[in-house]
Amino acid sequence: MSALIALSMVAVASPVTAAPQAVIDASADTTTVAPGETFNVTYELSNTGSDDATAGRIDLSTPTGINATSVSGDGLPGLDGDPPAVFYGLSGRITPGETRTTTVTYTVTSAAPDGEVPLDADGFLRGTSSNATATTSTRITVDKPSGLELSGSPSTVNTQPGERFNVTYQYTNNQSTTGLAGSIELNTSDNITPVAVSGDGFDGLNGQPPSVLYGASGPIPGGATLTTTVTYEVDANSPTSTRRIISTATIRNASGSDQLSTRVNIGASSIVDQYDTNGQPGIQTPEVLQAIVDLNSGKLTTPEVLQIIVAFNS
Repeated sequence: MSALIALSMVAVASPVTAAPQAVIDASADTTTVAPGETFNVTYELSNTGSDDATAGRIDLSTPTGINATSVSGDGLPGLDGDPPAVFYGLSGRITPGETRTTTVTYTVTSAAPDGEVPLDADGFLRGTSSNATATTSTRITVDKPSGLELSGSPSTVNTQPGERFNVTYQYTNNQSTTGLAGSIELNTSDNITPVAVSGDGFDGLNGQPPSVLYGASGPIPGGATLTTTVTYEVDANSPTSTRRIISTATIRNASGSDQLSTRVNIGASSIVDQYDTNGQPGIQTPEVLQAIVDLNSGKLTTPEVLQIIVAFNS
């Protein structure tokens, strides 16, 4: 008789070492900022592990032109390091299940890039036998104005042959850099001639139609707005029509240029006639849309736009 001997093997599991586990989240109080503004990002660093963390730290990676300026919240000795690598510590033990909440205030400078930028942060927990790290990122859109902005409006959108009208221009250097020189070039339609310019810091007219320009008489500081008024004369023999004046502003030593299109109606008899400009019978959709744009900019009144819409629907 044979004997059957069964052997059993027992696997002995290695002991599990308790350790902290890091989880970090971030949320900003805004999505879009401009140079000169501040915003806040709140960070939550949690210990989801099975052991205490003896200390914690959050490392910030800041883009050029976005500076971490202060921090508030749980257990903080304050900011340390130099951009772009700034960090702050979390003092005291961080027990399993505990979350430390801190808020960092950032300042946006003119050196910040335009568009969406990431704000990365690393959370670190120091354990007795091992450490834990986690990463988070939030994104902010920096809305930088163009280096130069040209705006303006005519004294009237309706004129007659032989008459004069004015266009007032606002020329703004949106950057912090001083522009060493700047100019506005006026490209006029047939039968319209610029004859005079007055206002802030610009010399007289130069050149011959259709391209006439005038330049700033001195440097243009960052943030400065210069206001000038150009007087235009309509030729006495000008036919009834719509004319456009294309004005282009440039600035030197502070990047940027801008362009403005100004429309005037010569000899038009009614507001509907003035906007019936595309050569097709009656008012068309683009002409109605232009009238609405002109209403929003103050060039037309509501009753005038209603006349155009009635003509479009008829």
